[in-house]
Amino acid sequence: MKNEGLNVKNKAILAAREKAFNAVLGPRVGDFYINENTYSRFTHDWGDSIQGQYVGTNGSFYLAGSYASYSGGLSPSIDKANLELTDELKEGVFWFFSEDQHRAHNGIDVWLNCRVFKIKGE
Repeated sequence: MKNEGLNVKNKAILAAREKAFNAVLGPRVGDFYINENTYSRFTHDWGDSIQGQYVGTNGSFYLAGSYASYSGGLSPSIDKANLELTDELKEGVFWFFSEDQHRAHNGIDVWLNCRVFKIKGE
């Protein structure tokens, strides 16, 4: 993964958040799904359904701990019952404030292995 350049404090923050994030079952904001043979990422969780990015759009995923939040455009929701987990993992970029110091221009990018889902029947 691409997280080798982190200092000790940021490595500890990332490790704790990654552990909490990976403890969440099912599709999470930041995970990928395959839509019409294209990878997109989940962007907002509504409980029984989850929204994704429009194909070809970008946004920003903030890693807060056991969850991530997204800033950017949203596509229509997908019923979680229509999703199927694959065996694939795909690296996704997230960010958080360096050393947990919340101030302007202090975000750092990190990469985590994310789950990949497919829509049943596609």
